Amino acid sequence: MRRRLSLLIYVLPLVLVLALPAVASASSSFWVRDRRGHVIGSVRGASVYGNSGSRVGHLENDRLQPFQMWVLRDGSTQPIAAAGRGRVRQYVSGKTVGTVAKSGGHWVVKRRNHGEYRLRGTVAGGCPARIAAGAVRLLCWSTTAPTYRLTTVPEAGYQPVYRFISSARKTLDMTMYSLVDPTATAALIADAQRGVAVRVLLDSTSAGGNKAANQPAYNDLKAHGVQVRWAWPGVLWHQKSIVRDARAVAVMTCNLDASYYPVIRGWIVITNKPATVAGVEATFNADFEKNHGPPTRGVVPKGSELIWSPGAQSPLVELIGSARPGTTLYAEDEQLDSAAVDQALVAAAKRGVTVDLTMSDSSDWVAAFNTLVAGGVHVSLYAPTSPPAPLYIQSKAISVNDRTVYVGSINFTTPMMNADRNMGIITTDLTVVRGIRSTMASDFAGATPYGGVGHAD
Repeated sequence: MRRRLSLLIYVLPLVLVLALPAVASASSSFWVRDRRGHVIGSVRGASVYGNSGSRVGHLENDRLQPFQMWVLRDGSTQPIAAAGRGRVRQYVSGKTVGTVAKSGGHWVVKRRNHGEYRLRGTVAGGCPARIAAGAVRLLCWSTTAPTYRLTTVPEAGYQPVYRFISSARKTLDMTMYSLVDPTATAALIADAQRGVAVRVLLDSTSAGGNKAANQPAYNDLKAHGVQVRWAWPGVLWHQKSIVRDARAVAVMTCNLDASYYPVIRGWIVITNKPATVAGVEATFNADFEKNHGPPTRGVVPKGSELIWSPGAQSPLVELIGSARPGTTLYAEDEQLDSAAVDQALVAAAKRGVTVDLTMSDSSDWVAAFNTLVAGGVHVSLYAPTSPPAPLYIQSKAISVNDRTVYVGSINFTTPMMNADRNMGIITTDLTVVRGIRSTMASDFAGATPYGGVGHAD
């Protein structure tokens, strides 16, 4: 039984992808067999079943690209693979690894310069019933695809962060703008006391009293074996991230400041995507070792989703520019004084994108609010203080085309994008995209429309 399940994990995604063009139109079912002819699963309509008859996955149309379908396991929003327009693509890398075409009653997988592999045997509807030897070696979707976990605060709380810190085995590296949370500090100290190499880089700017606020945590960490340093004070070291064992990273929009936890809107994305983790870790090493000068360009390995400041303005403007007419662009941010971002949002609205921006009300951003509203952007605001405000919008996120999201520590101001140290990701992971997009839509609906007179109506 264990062997059969293993075969299902490796073979079924391949067969499903190859069958997609037929499955989409066929009402019949077909059996999925391994290379020895053993039945290991079946597909009926859009449902995928294991050998025991229990449903294990499904096929899902891409709403924005009708020619494409995703293969997903039930209970997961992470696709295994995708097929469309005759191409077969690995989900993780997006690399085209073959083509699919119907030829003489067979579905044919063609690989450049390597001939073709045929799936022998069909049933009603033209779906493949048996996989040919060699095809599995050609197209194998890894079961070790990167994972993403999304935490939305304040609703979900900060326990996922504490657990993430406490699960470190060898190393833990944190960059944090504001660390005023005794529970988080205690977790860092506990790591160090059980032999984990813990390094913490804290913002040391005097603006807003941030160094004074971080000083108790700095003293406590230093007294208990944690390697803690102050970042260069010439700019805001506004990044909020934690790397665990050089294998996973928490990308955060929110600080670890417990006094704000009840009302702060924010997100924490934890991923083990290797290139993303490597880029954050490499940049942390450089920042931690050379904390006597301004931040240099962050490391962006090939295949990572990272966006860094200095240098974040162009990628964010490009992301806004990718929004297609007829879709809704959602954005949330704490600060807004970038003419480049304002112009990109207005340009999106003028080309037929519905642009919905949610922020907390502040007289600091009235000029930007007026520019946006005059340009067709919908701006809704929460009251600036709590109580009575149910939320304070400290989040920093953009959702475009219902399939791509930016999330991170970068506010939409010129210094934040071009001078201060910040980090975020631009991702198409469905868990992150769906979770953040739905929250932003709800936040926008719950806020008060801006009236164009310096405050919300």
